[in-house]
Amino acid sequence: MKKLTILAGASLVALNLAACGATDTPAVDIKHLSVGETNQVASGGYWWTYVDKGGVSTVTPNTGLSIVGDRKSPLNGGLADGAGAGIEPDENGNKAIHVTGVISATPAPVPPDTYWDELFGNQALVGLQGSPTTGEQKYPAAGLGFGFQGGNAVIDLSKYAGIRFRMKLGATHGTDTAGVPYGVRLSVPTDYTDVPDSAFADKFGQLLPTGIMGPICTFTNSKVDALGNASSAPDAKQTLSKTCFGNYFYEMLLPTKDQWVNQCVTWAMINPPTDFAKPLAKVPFDPRRIIKVQWDAHQAKSAPAAFDIWVDDVELVDCAEAAAACPGSPVPANCSGGAAAAAPASTM
Repeated sequence: MKKLTILAGASLVALNLAACGATDTPAVDIKHLSVGETNQVASGGYWWTYVDKGGVSTVTPNTGLSIVGDRKSPLNGGLADGAGAGIEPDENGNKAIHVTGVISATPAPVPPDTYWDELFGNQALVGLQGSPTTGEQKYPAAGLGFGFQGGNAVIDLSKYAGIRFRMKLGATHGTDTAGVPYGVRLSVPTDYTDVPDSAFADKFGQLLPTGIMGPICTFTNSKVDALGNASSAPDAKQTLSKTCFGNYFYEMLLPTKDQWVNQCVTWAMINPPTDFAKPLAKVPFDPRRIIKVQWDAHQAKSAPAAFDIWVDDVELVDCAEAAAACPGSPVPANCSGGAAAAAPASTM
């Protein structure tokens, strides 16, 4: 049953007030983000899907570049109503977000990702002094998500404890050799860990001399650490300076398929990927710098992995209601006024 209502966007509210002679525009309540009825979320951003540039992994629908890896090619359309279009009725006839696809096996060796080299090679502001390559690689990846604001601009969510939603894994979702469905990562990119892409008109990061937005984070070949201090060259495990794409995440493990499950993830439950732990210790997760939320499909590495993900009734959790809304979940530091509690093991 649909239990949330998407409130009007700020521009529509302002228009209606102007027509009534009002002079003050009230703040828009963004708490109830999405009920799957539309491609837009209440805070102004949009749902989208993503897939790696290797040309083997797939995602349906694909809202990205019409030609994989060609940032000059036009974007595909956004999520829409219809089978395979991203917005579909669930078993009760209520609309929800639905995305499917397959992540390819990880190639050996993993090829370089020249897409980012073309944008940011030699840029001193991202630590690539004299280096034409970022050192990034084309690892298989795919999933869905939304930007909280247009252009994935930064939003301050420090008055919230986290996010909750309903989710299920569809019939085609992959399983391991024991028949257990592959997990899904809920990741929360900030402008400290994600990379802006001019092809998508991203509005976060720092303005580069080339006139486009560049990342605040550092690449594998960056000669500085996450604070801009001189660093030795990164080692193979990316433990010295790389912070780009090191989004904080929480691994969600659903025991069965075709069953809706309520999920609640507080900011205290997310952690950096292991290989990014050292540099990101200098750049802790900051709910004032959030830009997106993503549902990242599982990477099986040795073999292709299918994913079939449904998401609905997405809303932010106020600090005041965190204990009741997310029972047993740790309260984040921005709500408790102290250090965040350790994240619990992911269980469902």
